[in-house]
Amino acid sequence: MVYRFIIQANGIDKNFLKISETLKYDLIISSRGKRHVAIVDTPQVISHDIDDQDVTISNITVHPNLKSKIKSVTINYKDIKGNTEERIIAGVLGIRTEFRLFPVLTSIGRSIGAPSLTFRPKHVKNVNIIELWPGNGIDLSKDSLAYSVVICSPHVQFELPDDFPRNVISLRFQYIQILLFYWLFNNPTKFRGTTLTLSTSKKYMNGFQLHEILNFTNDMTLAHAKIYPNLPEL
Repeated sequence: MVYRFIIQANGIDKNFLKISETLKYDLIISSRGKRHVAIVDTPQVISHDIDDQDVTISNITVHPNLKSKIKSVTINYKDIKGNTEERIIAGVLGIRTEFRLFPVLTSIGRSIGAPSLTFRPKHVKNVNIIELWPGNGIDLSKDSLAYSVVICSPHVQFELPDDFPRNVISLRFQYIQILLFYWLFNNPTKFRGTTLTLSTSKKYMNGFQLHEILNFTNDMTLAHAKIYPNLPEL
């Protein structure tokens, strides 16, 4: 089963995220497109110059450990940069039995205007299309897309209040549930955005409660807002 998340950006449909389930119940999460990593407070952050060797293609594999007594999940981050492939393994404790939430990928303000992200329906088959803000989309000269991909037990259910400040999409798979929290950063999209992944290599996390996820997305938005004035324009 494959899901593609699209959003209309300046009148053009953009496919910014893909999630698929394998026959072994693994979930593959792909933030589409190439990216260039620049660490905060370094000169690269304010530069348009990109070395081809620094361009990275990434995906995340969420693997339910079916033989695990604690019903754990392993998260594999794979980055391909040039001819080098790097893997980071993070463990998540008891995700299939506990009502905890784990943000595996959070992105704020990343440019989605690249031609390579343009969604062409005739080129994809047997996929489920999920559109954010259907009929409205986003104007990149005014706003930036922000989202967080969160994993949790498929048994977790929430009744969100009408004034909950995040939009939420739920996808339930055999052993894992994906929650996509998404919102707008109310400033024009720039050349760079802010991205955070689970960096607990070979360790276990206990996860967040719902209000902690909301606090986390607020903190991420404030962190992006702090560096935003220094980011280069598109």
